[in-house]
Amino acid sequence: MLKQKKGVSEILATILIVLFVIAALVIVSVVLFQFIRSKSDEIKIKADCASIILSIPKAKYFSATNITMLWVKKDKGDVDINNLKFIIDGKEKTPVAGDSTKLKTLEEGSYNFSVSAKPAKIEVAPVIFITESEKEAVCENVIEVQGKDIV
Repeated sequence: MLKQKKGVSEILATILIVLFVIAALVIVSVVLFQFIRSKSDEIKIKADCASIILSIPKAKYFSATNITMLWVKKDKGDVDINNLKFIIDGKEKTPVAGDSTKLKTLEEGSYNFSVSAKPAKIEVAPVIFITESEKEAVCENVIEVQGKDIV
């Protein structure tokens, strides 16, 4: 009597293995490309931010009105600043009046802030817009002025 063997032929098994390997390669490549793309965004943000150099030429506090005026100048950098982030005594503040916070190279802007007392420290960070990912990024290169330099 002949026994009937039921199973997968060697050719079919080889084809299935090849298909599984191709599917695994596709999945790994998609994950790898997404990882590389996210890291390249981070590198671009750091490079763009590193090229920006800001300065604070002048800071004044008016005790009669409790207004602080701050002048910020973009000294260097090819990347346009989309916005400025102001931190006065550890709290983020928005200017009540002033020029546009979008600065180009060698451009200077003046900004007024309503405060309760003379600030001890004012920090300014540039914010850039990344067109590839369509998002804003706050740069880590913060400039500051101490209370003794605020006249």
